[in-house]
Amino acid sequence: ALGDALYDLDWAPDMAKIRNLDPNSKEAQSQFSALLNKIAAVNAAGRTGSQAVATGARGLLNDEETD
Repeated sequence: ALGDALYDLDWAPDMAKIRNLDPNSKEAQSQFSALLNKIAAVNAAGRTGSQAVATGARGLLNDEETD
């Protein structure tokens, strides 16, 4: 999950938001931890290509979490 967060372009928008936060803040820590958990869940559900998840699928994941 850590490698995907840092190097997989599918997660770049999420990482950009986290990088804009104060790196020593609890909010940044919480959001990064949540992102790692999300990536791990997506990876555990199975990967169909070389990238962790398509942008559209990531949107579906986000929608499920907010319902």
